[in-house]
Amino acid sequence: MTHWLSPPKEFNLSLNQVDIWQADLNVSPQQLGQFQLTLSEDEQQRAQRFRFERDRHQYIAARGILRSLLGKYLGVNPAQLQFNYSDKGKPTLSPVHVTLPIQFNVSHSHQKALYGITLNHRVGIDLEYIRPVEALALAQRFFSQQEFTQLTAISPQQQQQVFFQLWTGKEAYLKATGEGLSGLETIEILLENLQELSFNFSDKMLLKWSIIPLNINDQYVASLAVEGELLEYRYWQWQSISSL
Repeated sequence: MTHWLSPPKEFNLSLNQVDIWQADLNVSPQQLGQFQLTLSEDEQQRAQRFRFERDRHQYIAARGILRSLLGKYLGVNPAQLQFNYSDKGKPTLSPVHVTLPIQFNVSHSHQKALYGITLNHRVGIDLEYIRPVEALALAQRFFSQQEFTQLTAISPQQQQQVFFQLWTGKEAYLKATGEGLSGLETIEILLENLQELSFNFSDKMLLKWSIIPLNINDQYVASLAVEGELLEYRYWQWQSISSL
């Protein structure tokens, strides 16, 4: 069981560390208003495009927390952070923030968000709320034959959990590399066993990567993908801006 710690007093990273943050996106109206003030014009515009208020609020909270965290690591006002985006939408910090070679990724689903933050390591993170899906049909379409066979060999009660674990592992890796979901069927990740949920890589491209499952609670499945091995993982629970 992962133990999520309260935020550290000092926000720093060494080259072999990966900080993983968990956050609840149901923040107070006052906190939401503070976050909104830190967003850039394009983020404000994107927030307004959400049809439902709930989704708009969660987007503002997720981006506001990201800015708050990165601002702490860099010693920069969150509102001053600038982002660049790849042609597939992956965000990176603008070169103006070169004081630290921070790499980051974020994922949010159903009122929760996860953030992966490292130095000089490509990183991707994916969070999924467990919900009824046609696991075998989706796996047959997007997974390799071995991955699909792995799912068919277990009980229907286990299939949802394992499907989401494989999905988040693959998506975290593709987010880290910036390839996007179009590459889901191009990589293969197998679970070593159902108890430990550790990954065995069948694709040689993954040999220099670490892909680990993240323990949130029974309602969520998540994975982190980071370039490199023998890394130190630190797990933090985000708290309100006033406490940071």
